[in-house]
Amino acid sequence: MSDYISKKTAMQIVLNEQNRRDMLDKFKSIPSADVRENIHGKWVPKERTTDCSVDIDIVCSECGYVGIERYAHGYELNELPVQEMKDYIKKFDMNYCTCCGAKMDKSESEDKK
Repeated sequence: MSDYISKKTAMQIVLNEQNRRDMLDKFKSIPSADVRENIHGKWVPKERTTDCSVDIDIVCSECGYVGIERYAHGYELNELPVQEMKDYIKKFDMNYCTCCGAKMDKSESEDKK
């Protein structure tokens, strides 16, 4: 994992130090900032077969966390009304995955990259 430092602290060192060795020592002494990588994902339908039927869960594309269990019962994945699913997700304000923290703003075109 990379170490991140405060931009403001780094600029102060550069502006105040003339000696490169002292500057390097001061850079090494800057504590790492507490940062987290931004994760972007989307809610996707996933089939789950039970003894009696097929259920559709809505899961996080990044970690597989089940955001909505048994969203659709008895549907095949290709029969699922996609716009209805998107409206349902919007209705319940599911903007983030509660498991991995992914922001649910990934589009279909970004998936293909």
